Amino acid sequence: MIARQSTAFAPATVANLGPGFDVLGLALEDVGDVVRIDVDPGGKPGVIIASITGDGGRLPKDPYLNTAGYAVVQLLQERGLEGLLSVKLDLRKGLPLGSGMGSSAASAVAAIVAFEGIFEEQLPQEVLLRIACECERAACGTPHADNVAPSLLGGLVLWSPLMNKPVSIPVPEDLWCAVVHPEMEIRTEDARRVLPEHISMTSAIETAGQLGSLISGMYESDYERISAALVDPLVTPFRAKLIPGFEKMMQSISKVGAIGGGISGSGPSVFALGSYEESVRKAALTIQRCFLEENVQSDQLISKVSAKGARLIENI
Repeated sequence: MIARQSTAFAPATVANLGPGFDVLGLALEDVGDVVRIDVDPGGKPGVIIASITGDGGRLPKDPYLNTAGYAVVQLLQERGLEGLLSVKLDLRKGLPLGSGMGSSAASAVAAIVAFEGIFEEQLPQEVLLRIACECERAACGTPHADNVAPSLLGGLVLWSPLMNKPVSIPVPEDLWCAVVHPEMEIRTEDARRVLPEHISMTSAIETAGQLGSLISGMYESDYERISAALVDPLVTPFRAKLIPGFEKMMQSISKVGAIGGGISGSGPSVFALGSYEESVRKAALTIQRCFLEENVQSDQLISKVSAKGARLIENI
């Protein structure tokens, strides 16, 4: 151990990107969660969540029921320090709950990076990702990595379930993203409940083709291909019913210069991509107008795809 206090920031993410259900996500800039870790060598062993701000008092402080606390519990077990170390957490939420921007993932990842920041030698990346995925399992029942991987690593990340590892995908330098978050909530487990238990071979083939086209479009900065490949035939048709005005949004954003969009994570946030900043700003306003027509207020976030993932910052 080299320090008794460490603070980390983990960014918001747009996961399930287009046809990339549970396997593809990107990191955003400057918005996310912050966790501070304080270690008391003489304190009573265990994990305590001392404070949570920005959640409206909704998140539990039980470390086994909170992804930030649970991440530290698992790290103590991984390092063989369970029952030997007293750890206090302070969590500052910068992301709304149930927003579709990787809120639970950002908390877990920030806690992981902050805790590892007190040690001179870091655990391997694959271990940190495994623990982050287990936190997602605890939060919503499924250990998917499409939020935690880009939040930890930054950029656009493809998670390969069979290889059980992340693959970083390059993005065009001028790619911008807008995320519009309506004043409503969709829990991940509820969004999964609307999905069918079985899919057709046709849907599987179409989705595989779309995902391959999207990734190749990113590699070659081919916006026309990216635009066509963002259409998701597998999951979006079911989840779109949970978001008022979604179909109209997707039809409207192309008219103001966006190359395409979709549901961010499990919703209700909606994203739009564009090849320049003004196009996504117009797309965000268009999406907000569609929400207003459904009597739903919303706010927006404009960002480039962040090459930086979670990182240590000055203590809060």
